[in-house]
Amino acid sequence: MATTRRKFLQTLGSSSSLLLAGLPAFAGNTDVRELLSRVKVSANDKVRIALIGSGIIGHYDTETALKVPGVELVAVADLYQGRLDRTK
Repeated sequence: MATTRRKFLQTLGSSSSLLLAGLPAFAGNTDVRELLSRVKVSANDKVRIALIGSGIIGHYDTETALKVPGVELVAVADLYQGRLDRTK
């Protein structure tokens, strides 16, 4: 039986509703930063990322990723020298 676009969207909508309904109970008094501070990071747990295009979105995405323990920026590529200098 082929899935129609309408059936897919209905299923997606109901699944999202169930997920969002349970989210406030999970979030409760738990702060994301508090959870991240409890995470123990070893040398084997490092995630190294590279930034390609350090414009507005790339800059903010990288800044957010670097807030996670164990993530480090190892390379940056951009066409504009000014953006590379700012990233350094």
